[in-house]
Amino acid sequence: MSCTCDECLNDVLALVLNRVQPRYVTDAGKIAYVKAEFIDKQQMTTLIVKLAESAKMVSDMPRCRRGEE
Repeated sequence: MSCTCDECLNDVLALVLNRVQPRYVTDAGKIAYVKAEFIDKQQMTTLIVKLAESAKMVSDMPRCRRGEE
């Protein structure tokens, strides 16, 4: 990424979270079930690809002050 300020990092996280299926857990004992899904290499690869695509989008069009320069 061309910029790693808090605003750009938050933008990447927001884009990724909007692109993945939500998995809500209200019981801390059941977090392991959600984490277990990412042991699958395909699931993890898909998540990393979405993260990389979101980082590229933010890098190409940053909304922070550095993007105005």
